[in-house]
Amino acid sequence: MSILFKCRQLKPLGEEICQNLWQHSTIMDVGAAEYIWQKGSNVKSVFILLEGSVYFSEIDEAGNETVYYPQYPTNLFGESEVFLECNKYNNYARTISKCKIAVLDKSRLIQQIEASPGYLRWWLTEMTGRVQLVKRLRMATTINSPEDRVVKTLITAYEHVGSGEEECSLPYTQDIFANLLGLSRRVVNKVLNNLASQGYIKLEYGKVIVNDSILQLR
Repeated sequence: MSILFKCRQLKPLGEEICQNLWQHSTIMDVGAAEYIWQKGSNVKSVFILLEGSVYFSEIDEAGNETVYYPQYPTNLFGESEVFLECNKYNNYARTISKCKIAVLDKSRLIQQIEASPGYLRWWLTEMTGRVQLVKRLRMATTINSPEDRVVKTLITAYEHVGSGEEECSLPYTQDIFANLLGLSRRVVNKVLNNLASQGYIKLEYGKVIVNDSILQLR
């Protein structure tokens, strides 16, 4: 239950409801590079990533897959399909690494949400911000300069996650940065180390610490 209560998207429901949801959830293990869902599949469950990482993607008619959004532990994913009252997934979700996932029953979650009108209002605001963030991150990939792509992504993520704080931690590995922005790992490593040497960020294993001075690079 404590895992669900720590989840930003579920915590506003309160401890009692989170405990009820946890008691009726199941846990599944998924290997790396496996699809959790595919576009067009029926939405029956809502998933919470406990361990590992996942990509959201689109696949065109030629079979080319475009990755556009990485997901990390304690974040609810699958929620847009539920809260927009869609019956089918509109994208693909593929694991980056081996994952452990909590599976919640969609109908039970919706019942709890319908009984909490205040939460629904909060959720609509949250979803609006999330959609805008994804759009801004995807726009960053159209900027020609690799340096600008990385800087734009860091600024966008800081404004969404850590705005008002002196610094924020982003669970981005250099491989994820490279895949997200369509750059080589070597280029991303060079740009991040340059930013770190100037004091805009700090690099730690598996994450990037961004401080508010990054806003000077707008």
